[in-house]
Amino acid sequence: MKLVDVACVGNSSGRTQGFGADFASFLMGAIRIGETYVDNVLDVVRAVEALPAGTLVDGLFIIDHGSDTSCMVGADDIGGNTLNASPFYAPLLRRLRSRMGGESIIHMTQCEAGKHEAMLKALAAFTGAHVYGGTGNHSTVYNCNYGVYVCATPSGGIRHDVKRPRAWGFGG
Repeated sequence: MKLVDVACVGNSSGRTQGFGADFASFLMGAIRIGETYVDNVLDVVRAVEALPAGTLVDGLFIIDHGSDTSCMVGADDIGGNTLNASPFYAPLLRRLRSRMGGESIIHMTQCEAGKHEAMLKALAAFTGAHVYGGTGNHSTVYNCNYGVYVCATPSGGIRHDVKRPRAWGFGG
């Protein structure tokens, strides 16, 4: 069995903060290669399902824009209680459960993703992974969040002010 990291960069160009994920990925490309561009949550699931048989995801890193009112994955705003309120997301995200390793993490690197606790909890419940998000602005280039990190567990718990999760391309 092989464990891999998967980084998905959302194509939400220009909708937030005056520039899009295309610019963030341009900057990221200077130091990392191998990210997958996605237009929505379905693309994330398809990217994971396209991995070779016997390959499990150790870390899934979602890179896009966020704020206290939204958390983007391409064109999909999954912030707030969207994942629980929509009948579309639960069965889709549950497809990831069989592809996640035993200690898998999902790191939501959008700004203020940690403020969307319902989203973090739903992602953890649907996928079986520990899901992290920071409460402040996030710098993908420097891999830091200017708030504190929050972690949702698959059992439904939420922990505040946890250690920064390991980062794709940088180690822990």
